[in-house]
Amino acid sequence: MNEDCWLGINGVPSAYGGTAYKKAITDYVALLHANKIYPHLSLIWTAPGTTAATYQREMPDKDHSIDFWKDVATTFKDDPDVVFGVFGEPHGVDWTCWKNGGTGCGLGWDVAGMQDLVDAIRSTGATQVISVPGIDYANNLTGWLANAPSDPLKQLVAETHVYGGQTCADSTCWTSQIAPVAAKVPLLAGELGGNFQGTDCSGSFTKTFTAWADPLGASYEIWTWDTWGDPACDKIISDYAGTPYGNGTFYKQHLATQ
Repeated sequence: MNEDCWLGINGVPSAYGGTAYKKAITDYVALLHANKIYPHLSLIWTAPGTTAATYQREMPDKDHSIDFWKDVATTFKDDPDVVFGVFGEPHGVDWTCWKNGGTGCGLGWDVAGMQDLVDAIRSTGATQVISVPGIDYANNLTGWLANAPSDPLKQLVAETHVYGGQTCADSTCWTSQIAPVAAKVPLLAGELGGNFQGTDCSGSFTKTFTAWADPLGASYEIWTWDTWGDPACDKIISDYAGTPYGNGTFYKQHLATQ
């Protein structure tokens, strides 16, 4: 999700932002529910001040991200079947900045930390599960337990993103860095794919990770349900009828066995 679009700020045309954007998101959530799917609503595109949110920055900002989550949480407060993903892929920061944010993160703006976003959601009375990603593009969970935000409802999920070619991309690393977190809190691989370049269509990496993760009771969401073709394997369907493509072929077969 895009905070500028949701809040209708920073020049987003009314045809696409504000009320129109909120309706598009809520309608899509309803469509997913109708197909027995639990939506994972994640903030991805952010920007401080009057800068347009046109890509995924290192961290969310205090200018808008807290207001975004208060409004989103209020909108879906009565829908227990959604998961709030506070941010997509924190990167370029240490664990202290990740948790607490502030002006000392070296990013040039006042950063909203993971604690700020959890607090914003809970301030609305929303009780949904909240997924909190690690650092280094959500691939690093080594400091997650020691720095986890405080949640009065104890409904946090540790989120990791796993692709071939990342720093933590094999079972040895997963066992040493991810498994200890999964032993303490629920684990969600919010993104899973052959490699982050989108050039691996084989499904072999996805198969390896799911085989490792299933005994832990971990959850995973493969990237991505879309038909874009550049790079070709950065998608799991070839059309919106849901025809499997690349990694999606194995993934559909795997889900059918669960």
